[in-house]
Amino acid sequence: MGFGDGTNFYGGGVGNFTLNTWIHLVGKVKGINYVKAYVNASVILNNTSITTNISHMPTFFIGRAFNAAGRYFDGLIDEVRVSDIIRSDDYITTSYRNQSVIPGDITFTGQEVNGNIARTLLYIQPNTGNVGIGTASPTSKLQVSGLPEYADNTTAIAGGLSVGAFYRTGDVLKVVH
Repeated sequence: MGFGDGTNFYGGGVGNFTLNTWIHLVGKVKGINYVKAYVNASVILNNTSITTNISHMPTFFIGRAFNAAGRYFDGLIDEVRVSDIIRSDDYITTSYRNQSVIPGDITFTGQEVNGNIARTLLYIQPNTGNVGIGTASPTSKLQVSGLPEYADNTTAIAGGLSVGAFYRTGDVLKVVH
């Protein structure tokens, strides 16, 4: 994997990949003097010595060598994304974790806006099975930040909830009916 300006190639050695194994590749290019590449959320290239503004090149290829006819990627490419925002390292790590099965806690977060990742949307603790929505440290099987708890539907209505509103009873998510 690499980046080029039509004359120069700014590549990073990505090593050998195992056949039939999903790989998460990310490249970041920002104007002049900034190219960063990742494999499975690990930085493999961090080049700040580029002298050509490669972010404004007229041709953009994915899975093909720019200047070598017949050199195409031999495999499947899925979920290609091109953005006009330079994503943070945390965003790239989260994107990788959201698409892969890895040991440890799993966190799903919202879209990155102005360099900040939105609050945690869903957090799963594999060792306990606890799920948190809006919290990164659930203490019960289902913990929803800010979700009211009522004993039953009648109590929820008496508490001011209307039909269609969510509440919970212990670890059970319920809807007022």
